[in-house]
Amino acid sequence: MKVRWLTSVYMLAMSLALFGWPATAPAQYNLTTAATPTTPLNTGAPVSGATAGESVLPSQWVALQFTVTDPTVITDVKGYIGAFGTSGAVNIVIWTNNNFDPTLPVPGQAIWSQSYTLTAPGSTANWVDFPNYQAVLAPGTYWIAFEGAKGSTVNVGMLGPATTPAANSAFFDGGINTWLNFNFGLNHSTNYPAAWLTGYDLGTASGTPLITSGTFARTVTQGSIQNYACGQNLGPVGNIGQTEALQWNICSGAFNASAYGTIAANPKTFQGNILEAGAYSETNETSSGAGRGIVFSTYMNTTGKDIPNVQANAVLSGSIAGASSDSPVTVAAAVYVFDTVAFTTYINSVVPTTYPTLGYYLLGGNNVVAGVGSYYAPNLGQDLFGGGYVDDSWDNNSQFTVCTSASCLQGYEVSTAGFDLPADAFFTVMFDVTAATRGLAGAQTTAIGDFLSTLEADPQYFFTDGNKSFNNGLGNVITGIAGPLTAAALPDTPATISLSPSSQSTAVGSTTVVTATVTDASNNPVPDAIVRFAITSGPHAGFSMPVGTGDGIATMPNGTVIPLGTASFSYTDTLGTAGTDSISASVGSLSAATPAQVTWTTPGPLFNITLIPSTNSISLNNSQTYDATGTDYFGNSVGDVTSQLTFTLSPDGSCTGAVCTPTATGPHTVTGTGTNPVVGNITGTASLNVTSASSTALTITASNTMMAYGSTPPTPTALYTYGSTTLSSTPPSGLTTLPTCMTSATSTTAVGTDTGANACSGASGSNYAISYVAGNVVVSAEPVTITASNTSMTFGSTAPTPTPEYTYGNVTLSSTAPAGLTAPSCVTSATSTTPVGTDTGANTCSGASGSNYSISYVAGNVTVSGEPVTITASNTSVTYGSTPPIPTAQYTYGTFVLSSTPPNGLTPGTCVTSATSTTPVGTDTGANTCSGASGSNYTFSYVAGSVTVSAASLNITASSPTMTYGGTVPTITATYTYGSVVNSSTPPSGLSGLSCATTATNTSPVGSYPSSCSGAVDTNYTIGYTPGSVKVGQASLSITASSGSMTTGSTPPAITPSYSGFVAGNTAGPATRRLA
Repeated sequence: MKVRWLTSVYMLAMSLALFGWPATAPAQYNLTTAATPTTPLNTGAPVSGATAGESVLPSQWVALQFTVTDPTVITDVKGYIGAFGTSGAVNIVIWTNNNFDPTLPVPGQAIWSQSYTLTAPGSTANWVDFPNYQAVLAPGTYWIAFEGAKGSTVNVGMLGPATTPAANSAFFDGGINTWLNFNFGLNHSTNYPAAWLTGYDLGTASGTPLITSGTFARTVTQGSIQNYACGQNLGPVGNIGQTEALQWNICSGAFNASAYGTIAANPKTFQGNILEAGAYSETNETSSGAGRGIVFSTYMNTTGKDIPNVQANAVLSGSIAGASSDSPVTVAAAVYVFDTVAFTTYINSVVPTTYPTLGYYLLGGNNVVAGVGSYYAPNLGQDLFGGGYVDDSWDNNSQFTVCTSASCLQGYEVSTAGFDLPADAFFTVMFDVTAATRGLAGAQTTAIGDFLSTLEADPQYFFTDGNKSFNNGLGNVITGIAGPLTAAALPDTPATISLSPSSQSTAVGSTTVVTATVTDASNNPVPDAIVRFAITSGPHAGFSMPVGTGDGIATMPNGTVIPLGTASFSYTDTLGTAGTDSISASVGSLSAATPAQVTWTTPGPLFNITLIPSTNSISLNNSQTYDATGTDYFGNSVGDVTSQLTFTLSPDGSCTGAVCTPTATGPHTVTGTGTNPVVGNITGTASLNVTSASSTALTITASNTMMAYGSTPPTPTALYTYGSTTLSSTPPSGLTTLPTCMTSATSTTAVGTDTGANACSGASGSNYAISYVAGNVVVSAEPVTITASNTSMTFGSTAPTPTPEYTYGNVTLSSTAPAGLTAPSCVTSATSTTPVGTDTGANTCSGASGSNYSISYVAGNVTVSGEPVTITASNTSVTYGSTPPIPTAQYTYGTFVLSSTPPNGLTPGTCVTSATSTTPVGTDTGANTCSGASGSNYTFSYVAGSVTVSAASLNITASSPTMTYGGTVPTITATYTYGSVVNSSTPPSGLSGLSCATTATNTSPVGSYPSSCSGAVDTNYTIGYTPGSVKVGQASLSITASSGSMTTGSTPPAITPSYSGFVAGNTAGPATRRLA
């Protein structure tokens, strides 16, 4: 299945389920003789000098019997027409044979029809040709009928007897609505008409007359308007061979449904027919409706060759509005393609035994699918064809539900898979569409499924070869698949739409009608245009409905002929709301230039009638005069309607105007009858008791009573006046039935005097002529005490607004005001600075109103509690060894957090710390505290702060001593600098682990060597080190030369040194000796 996205917006596209023509399929043909010409009927011209004949009129038709032995296409029909007739529209119709009486056969059922305009010959009789007649027939016996179209002006004679008469001829007598064989007496035996049929023999015989086309429509509505049920189950319309079926089912302003099917010549392609089927349904609360349309027609492969990979393409457009959980919409659609002979065989074998017509079978017996009636229509794919003749694409071949809400998919075309189509094969295509809506109780929207005339063959690409390279994947158009074409002209293109009346004023609850006239560019009326009316603004905005323009012939279900080119939109107000509706009308993209205006006014038509007096008693030979008041459907008063009514009296007597006179004693009923334009007659009744003429006059007066508004009205009592007795509570003797007294006053009756609210009735006594006088109810104002509520607040916050509390009747301090009372406004005098305590009477209410109440007020109090204040001691920090700082107070209250500013009226306390200069490094949690704050409007809590002690700096310096080479290495000592101590030889307490050293030794040569300290530990200090140095000085060394003696001239003695002062193991080395 392939999908092609469209640039035009379609609501939904629908797949055609086409049969793939398997080799084993029943009734499948390879028709090699399709091009063989044939003449199924040729009577020849009438015999020489023939002048007699049978007339063709809208009420009188002529038919001739003929037989074909092979499947045949009839392409041309001729009839011999007499001179000087009147031209007009005729239908050339093929009928099946009714062989109920083999000796006098007549036409049975119409299976194909095409319309023509017959132009009558002039002064000479002649053949009249009806070309392009392409009915596809299976072998069998048929009748060709020449029928004057309904409403046509045609009046011509078909002359006879023919040279070679048909096997049988018949005429249709509109007076008795039946066909009669020409041999059935009536002096018609010599007037056989002359006709001539030509076409093509299609080959192999099947012996079954083919059902090749038809259109059917059916609607059902259920529900009521203004308590008046107006749903209808109209039954199917349409027939085999009929090219259009359209049914409207309208309950004005409440719900409606439409269904449609048509077969029309396709002006856009060479592919034969356009098939269109559609349905429309619209409902509101507590109503439902559904429409279903079916159309089918037969097609043939006329290319003379097998065509592989054929696919068919169709689109379904429409819209859904107002769909919701309580306003469901269902749209279902299917397209079937099946073997024409198998279809015909099945229908002929099944339908006549079970259903009155094919329409009843196809459209579900007594019901229409989806939401109306108790069951779905037949599963066409399964039931009709046994599952063997239709491609199993959709739900076992039944209607396929394509949409159930406003979230339908949009904008695509769905095509069938490819199938192989043999040369000369013929097949039938059927379109089937249902739209159904339902408004459940409480539905807030009008639900619309608008799919009227929207399932159609793709007007450009009905049959294609599936080549993905062309036409966006649909393939090349196949031009040789053709169906039987209708000869009816397509309607002219609409050019203008006018609405009338342009404005009107209508009472609420009535039905109004707006008529659209559609004309072409030459101002000629356009028939069969679908006009979509829509209320664009006003009380009924959103309501819409499609209506077809009339052709001047067709009638509505009530028998009314629809005027040519006009469509009427009627709807009934069910809202009772005054205002003006603006109504638009459109045909496609063409709209009426000026919308119509319907102004709804109040009151509406009379709907309820009250007769006054409602009950009374008079003596015989007297009369009773009546008055009457009325209301419309919505309860609006229409005032005195006495003059609008017809009064009657039963069981005896009569009324003249509103004066009624009985003729016998006993109980009587007076009826006042009026008329409502929606529901017809409406009535109001009164009871009249008639006593004997000699009866004593007895007046029964209902007592006056008193009550407080809102309380239960007391029951009145009867007071009797007769003879000299006046208003006695004791009934007279002989009163066999005491009266019953009641009041029409209720707990909500307004303050004041309810005149005539108390009444008595039902008394009887043969000795009395009883009449009644009503009593009054005096309603006093109901006491209502309005108490301002008590409130509470915290000092410093905004005072809350009090609310009213109502005490009345048995209700105490309720927050709900009694009905009809306008609520007061309540205020408080308390402010954010109101002191802690109870502010008595600070809350008050005033300004309530209500004509039925006496109002008093009670003030309420404001309880002010202390404002919580949290005082937090600030966190501080100090270096070890230093004096800790004093913490400060931080205040948290209202919207303030840790503020350094105290609230007004608060006396601060003192804050201290427990930390000292010797507090070890780290966090001294809770060391800072505050206390001692005071203030009468506050409650206090305290939070301690912490002291963070950081380490002090400690510097340790290594000493820098001196030494002599070879001497003892000096000890390295440390000096300490911290805080205020500088180069002290005393370390801070707690210091440990310190060691000091130098690199110098007793053998270190003269020079300077470092000294250092390390390893000190003290958690309260950050320790740094400064190195020192050891300076090594020279040691003292004495060298003494030896003393010797010599003789002059002798060798000097050797001089040797002696040393004193060598250290570190040093000794003398070679020395230089020299004599001075």
